[in-house]
Amino acid sequence: MMSRNRVTATVDETGRIRFNEHDRIGAEMTEEIMRRLRFSGAEIEATVEMVRQHMVFKDAPKMRVAKLKRFMARPTFDDELELHRVDCEGSHRMLDNYEFLLRKREEFR
Repeated sequence: MMSRNRVTATVDETGRIRFNEHDRIGAEMTEEIMRRLRFSGAEIEATVEMVRQHMVFKDAPKMRVAKLKRFMARPTFDDELELHRVDCEGSHRMLDNYEFLLRKREEFR
């Protein structure tokens, strides 16, 4: 798995490490691993889609209300929200979007 991370790792002009296309490559890796471990097709499909789409969370505060409600109504949203939280904790530690979505979830109930 480490070799795949190295493929996406780059250093930008400011010296910041970037992982371009990590969402796509992570989704491919997830599928390969889950197939090898013999997860069901439905579990693989749902998990791969969550990994592939996890960067959408950065746009949540800018979404129109109707789009945000559709996004949050996804059957895997709770799992996606937790994935977003651990992704943030593991990188920049900013939970602004996570907390925003918790507030919106309460508001939309």
